[in-house]
Amino acid sequence: MLELIKARQEVELINKGLKGEFNASIAKLMLANHGYSEKQTLDHQSMGSSIIAKSKPIRIELVSPPPKDLTT
Repeated sequence: MLELIKARQEVELINKGLKGEFNASIAKLMLANHGYSEKQTLDHQSMGSSIIAKSKPIRIELVSPPPKDLTT
């Protein structure tokens, strides 16, 4: 029964938090109890410029199988 209540609470927090029926900050805090977390991404830069990975060109060769001996 407790798991059912927790699942219902999670759905209500998400739906009503997105609709603005619940305070978004409080809904976010309560969703942490359900395993949700806020994710931040960082833009790494070097001397004000973006870091660009330089890769070597890739060479692809098409290799055909050896011819079959048709005399056997």
